[in-house]
Amino acid sequence: AESALVAVRQLFLKSRKYAEQKLVNGISGKIPLASLPHLEQLFYEANEQLTALEVFSASVEARLAEHLRNGTIPDADLVEAISVCKVRNVDVATQMEHRLEQEVGSYALMASSGFIYKDMLLCCKFAEGDSRILMQKMARDELKRAQKSGYVSMTVAVLQSDPVLRNKAIKTLNLARALATAPNMAEAFAKEWKMVYELAEAICDVHVHRRPKGEEIARVLIHHPNLMPALQEPLLVSRL
Repeated sequence: AESALVAVRQLFLKSRKYAEQKLVNGISGKIPLASLPHLEQLFYEANEQLTALEVFSASVEARLAEHLRNGTIPDADLVEAISVCKVRNVDVATQMEHRLEQEVGSYALMASSGFIYKDMLLCCKFAEGDSRILMQKMARDELKRAQKSGYVSMTVAVLQSDPVLRNKAIKTLNLARALATAPNMAEAFAKEWKMVYELAEAICDVHVHRRPKGEEIARVLIHHPNLMPALQEPLLVSRL
């Protein structure tokens, strides 16, 4: 999943360099392609989203590494976070690659641009499990947790002040209500498939929103005090 972020980060770095040199007609004359407002916005959005996911993926990797070193079993939250990496990293990388390809013109057709390898993102989506299957599992697990806590707890969760957590609570409650009128979960998931994937997306949002935690960063810095100065522009820039 992280390879999708690395690949698309590299595409944006190369494309930005090209766009800064490529001159196009602007309102007041020739200007670099990168100076066009819509392309500037795309570069900004891509950097924000890729950086957030790079940080999140690194935090998940660090948590998993701790279990591997100690020979312990990852908790359910970490297992779900690993699924979120697979789903969200590939999804955002694919969307950003497609948007960038539409804006850089014939450059995207050149072998040196790197766009010829975009099918790798499709491989990432279906490798080691279809992302859709993982999203269904996330929604199912969330429903089971919510049903165990009861409708009162689900209703209270909807009143949270954090908009990201509140959105997940609303999606969970809506799907739970739909499930209550269905013969079984399988039929409910087939009928309310859109709500299932909306809940899964909300779960992904929550994981990225809440990680890494401050205490996790502090623990890493205690053991590696010189780490942060080495991670600049962006925090976890592509190693390519």
